[in-house]
Amino acid sequence: MRIVGPDPRFSSPEKTWAVYTQALMAGDVELAMQCHLPSDSEYRPIFNAMGKEKVKQIAEDMQSIERITGEDTRAKYRLKSKEIIKGESVEITHGVYFLKIAGEWKVEKY
Repeated sequence: MRIVGPDPRFSSPEKTWAVYTQALMAGDVELAMQCHLPSDSEYRPIFNAMGKEKVKQIAEDMQSIERITGEDTRAKYRLKSKEIIKGESVEITHGVYFLKIAGEWKVEKY
């Protein structure tokens, strides 16, 4: 019997986010969903409805995340993105929340 520990790809919020964005750019919804909490199925139908090209474009437009707060099991980051509002490019900041479960950091919400 082999005991498997936490996946090193999810050993920090930054690593989880890197896996997440790379999965989205590759159109790999299943891998992207592994970056979320196991109970979170909200994004799967959204990504599937958008299609690979739109999901890829969204991921390419994402900037890196910046840490705001963090504890042993919870962390809050910010994600800046540019959006066009009324024909004008505007920088928007979104909160990205992570939760550590069984040694792995997962996206709680954003």
